[in-house]
Amino acid sequence: MSKVLTNKLLGIFGGTFDPIHNGHLNPVIEAAKEIGINQVILIPCHIPPHKEQPSTAPKLRLKMVELACEHNPLFSVDDRELKKNSHSYTIETLKSLRADYPEKSLCFFMGSDAFSKLNSWHKWRELMDYAHIIVCQRDSRNVVLSAEIEGLLKKFRTKNNRELLDKNHGYIFEAATSELEVSSTDVRDKIKSGETWAQHVPESVYNFITTHRLYQ
Repeated sequence: MSKVLTNKLLGIFGGTFDPIHNGHLNPVIEAAKEIGINQVILIPCHIPPHKEQPSTAPKLRLKMVELACEHNPLFSVDDRELKKNSHSYTIETLKSLRADYPEKSLCFFMGSDAFSKLNSWHKWRELMDYAHIIVCQRDSRNVVLSAEIEGLLKKFRTKNNRELLDKNHGYIFEAATSELEVSSTDVRDKIKSGETWAQHVPESVYNFITTHRLYQ
């Protein structure tokens, strides 16, 4: 895929990132390479609808995401959800991004575990009207797809990355990514218990967490 074509694709990846870790970053890097995406926007969430409110201050989580992006030109940071004092619903974020990038094919990254629960998301059927969904493997052994999600896959799945350029939304692409069995909860628990955890995060994030004594 040529650079001209690649520039039409814009990756989107959101999360609480408490903290951001290699289990977030590496699958997205692999999937972006497979598809031909050269820009992925990371969007830290302020108030997640499906999780407890993160205990770490938004400005600290944002800083960790910025540090994780420093040495990888694939990634940039967008703080639009942190500016909201209400739940961050993906559909609202995608509508906002579509308005900002009307000519781009938006590619929304999800782990396979989150994708299996997509039908519990706010206005989930409308997501396909604003973006493609890129599914990365994550804890696939525990993933069971409901009939609704199976139906969504059957209707919108593509195995051809070039089709993501034909429209700026509306396809589901399952990327062949490696599975990393690590979560933010795992990292926080390892820090609290004094176990080794440096291998799970970028070096700059490790230094920031230790300097500020986070999660201890």
